[in-house]
Amino acid sequence: MFRYLIIFLFLGGNVSFSFAQSILKTISGNQINRNVIEIQWTTKAGNTCSDLRIERSLNAEPYTEVYRFNGICGIADAEQFYSYFDTIQYNGNYAYRINENSGTYSDSIQIQAFTDALEIVIYPNPANAFFSL
Repeated sequence: MFRYLIIFLFLGGNVSFSFAQSILKTISGNQINRNVIEIQWTTKAGNTCSDLRIERSLNAEPYTEVYRFNGICGIADAEQFYSYFDTIQYNGNYAYRINENSGTYSDSIQIQAFTDALEIVIYPNPANAFFSL
């Protein structure tokens, strides 16, 4: 078995490593009705981007692209708010993230969704303040 020791020696000059910085300030989401999840995000002031992609994972499966925001996003002098409405079909744990097209991903958000929620309508409603089922 061979073992190698690799030593990097830098003489003079500067060495720097840079990673793409996120242009997103916030990302959030919630289930707004039985079959729709709303994803909202805000870009930081002074940043622009192009072709953001929203990616979704259901129950820890690999992420897949569900929406592409084509074109330029963000503006130079203010934060910019965006939203996307995702139609869902199944109960489960949905995870969303945004691919910023620069090798950078947003943090992922988790939403537990229920598509078969029970709806109850009581009519006529004889109760004044509350009632129990």
